[in-house]
Amino acid sequence: MIFGYDYLDFDKHFYSTVITMFVIRFGWAMTFGEFNYHPDQNWQGLEIAYKIAYGDEVENLLSWEWHDKYTLRSSLYPYYLSIPLHILRYLKIDYNILVVNSMFFMHAIIIVVGDYYLYNLSKIYLGRRGASITLLYTIFNFKINQIFSKTLTNGVESAFCT
Repeated sequence: MIFGYDYLDFDKHFYSTVITMFVIRFGWAMTFGEFNYHPDQNWQGLEIAYKIAYGDEVENLLSWEWHDKYTLRSSLYPYYLSIPLHILRYLKIDYNILVVNSMFFMHAIIIVVGDYYLYNLSKIYLGRRGASITLLYTIFNFKINQIFSKTLTNGVESAFCT
């Protein structure tokens, strides 16, 4: 069998499962990130991370929820997304495609960690086979990929609440 539910087993094939999940999640992020646009994917993560990394060179707009008067959101997630931006800027290879995809790369790491804990939770209630089928379902579920693949804080929150 080339690809089936028993291939997505963190217990049997930990590293290959992590790599497979990451490649799929990163691919979905690059696909859904542009084709199914949602304004908050910029204003909750990308724009703020860009301002953290390039605030001294580029002036960008912030939505009302990031102003000091309101401070509605935590800046922990944008700081996490800005880590590769600082590295790319330091190495002077901060091209557009690398900047945007590096933030999707960091976001995919969080979602894969959430998938790992979803697998462990499902294994408790459904067994190993049920947990693998749960992962297979979440990978190819359109609505989950539509939300989790964007750099929205909702996807990160649900990954950490699993």
